Amino acid sequence: MRAELSAFLSAVEEEYQVKPVIYTTEEAYSYFIKGFFGDYPLWIRSVVTRPRIDRDWTFWQYTNRGQLEGSGLDEGSEKYIDRNVFWGTEEELDEMLAP
Repeated sequence: MRAELSAFLSAVEEEYQVKPVIYTTEEAYSYFIKGFFGDYPLWIRSVVTRPRIDRDWTFWQYTNRGQLEGSGLDEGSEKYIDRNVFWGTEEELDEMLAP
């Protein structure tokens, strides 16, 4: 799994010239990511508690049951949206974007 993830991350980084973000649950982090890929930002999905991992995270998905008035989701088949937190400044977020 780590070899495949490493190859994927390298290919994406080469193509877009920015480090991709690794989206993972805490459980998958502990099995596959922990101790590896330390220079890649993490997006942790943890809808019960604040992320409890042994390194900094960049994004945290804290719910998949958010609602946003005016989004149009309530009119279609999707009723809920994910809600996330970015741990950084607006400038740091801009630096993460592909050119």
